[in-house]
Amino acid sequence: MMLCESKEERRDAQNLFHVLTGTILVKAGRGYHQNKTMRLEISKQQVWEAYKKVKANQGTYGVDGVNWQKFDKRLKQNLYTLWNRLSSGSYFPQAVRRVSIPKSNGGTRGLGIPTLTDRIAQEVLRSILAPYVEPRFHVNSYAYQAGKNAHQAIGECRYRTNYYSWVIDLDIKGYFDNIPHDKLMQAVKHYCPIKWMWLYIERILQSPVQMEDGTLQPTLKGVPQGGVVSPLLSNLYLHVVFDAWIGKTVKSKFNFERYADDIIIHCSSYAQSAFVLRSLEQRFNECGLELHPEKTKIVCTEKQKEKRKEGESVEVFDFLGYRFQPHWFKTKEKGDKLLYDARVSPKAMQKMIQILKYHNLHKRKQNIQALAKELNPILRGWINYYGAFGKQALNKLYVHINQRLVKWCKWNYRKFKLEAISWLKQKWKEMPYLFAHWQQTSWFAIM
Repeated sequence: MMLCESKEERRDAQNLFHVLTGTILVKAGRGYHQNKTMRLEISKQQVWEAYKKVKANQGTYGVDGVNWQKFDKRLKQNLYTLWNRLSSGSYFPQAVRRVSIPKSNGGTRGLGIPTLTDRIAQEVLRSILAPYVEPRFHVNSYAYQAGKNAHQAIGECRYRTNYYSWVIDLDIKGYFDNIPHDKLMQAVKHYCPIKWMWLYIERILQSPVQMEDGTLQPTLKGVPQGGVVSPLLSNLYLHVVFDAWIGKTVKSKFNFERYADDIIIHCSSYAQSAFVLRSLEQRFNECGLELHPEKTKIVCTEKQKEKRKEGESVEVFDFLGYRFQPHWFKTKEKGDKLLYDARVSPKAMQKMIQILKYHNLHKRKQNIQALAKELNPILRGWINYYGAFGKQALNKLYVHINQRLVKWCKWNYRKFKLEAISWLKQKWKEMPYLFAHWQQTSWFAIM
């Protein structure tokens, strides 16, 4: 944990920073004598661009309680102070604020929220580090890179699942919380030659966590989910641990898709799948990580197709919010054919329904146009993501939304259910583009 509370501690750490990075001239004698300080290659323009990018994402305050309104009141001074500290080696991040958010399985996931100043600093560092590491990333790595996205990973998985007969669904146990700092720093130093970047990354990794009861806990491993530079660092570590390693280890024909810590591997046989999985278990253990024994599995796609033909239940796997399983398709050449397809997973569907319940639409005292204005950004996000493949599977969601709208109509206009349905159908005829999901179907389903 690196907290420089006093001026003396900050000065000593700053002097050490310059000595290690070769940005200071030192005279022999007691302590460090600063003969000449060299500014690091960080410009005011870089800080300004980082500020604009971080602010565009909004986000909440950190341990200092400073939100964007407070930060912008002293914007010029805040940005100058940050630039001065970054460029002189005297920047030290504050603790990150821990926030627990609920997971769909009933547990919680911890986020580490840096201060606004620290987020801007991390964006500066990320923009400098990215050109050194991103060009080295594997073509099958799709997360956190310009020009790549989750839909590309899902599309490739969909195609390859019908080409290869075996799939390994990997699940890394608590990946972000268990990345070992020493091994991560080895990766950073291997790809990035900037020595002062090494020390700043170490300071960020070692920032303590302020728990929800106000106590501070040291950070011994892991990268905070919520940090601006964390996605790049976590992506880099899995590039070293998995992407760059597996191609050298597995000689026979295989393929994979990786989006952050979500990984699907395609193999040609069970023997190959078993070998790859055993090798990965050993590799991950050597690198301070662990595969989840219950969630990691091998699936024979050809066997599942045969089961589907016989009407038996099939083994499925999920990837990036989509469920992969065999479905019947009509083809011109061969008639009906069983192919693996991606459709919104039950887990993702349930999460969307829970979000709708959380909004309590039926209690909103507003007209239907205002309600649509509030809902549509959420609905468009769901439709754009989960409607890219197997969009017919979203009909269940559309029915649920319409049921919520019927309930809203009953509460606000004191109507019986059939009256509410009739009123809502009339609105749909008058304004078929009012709600985003109304545009996705020619029928108006209310069950």
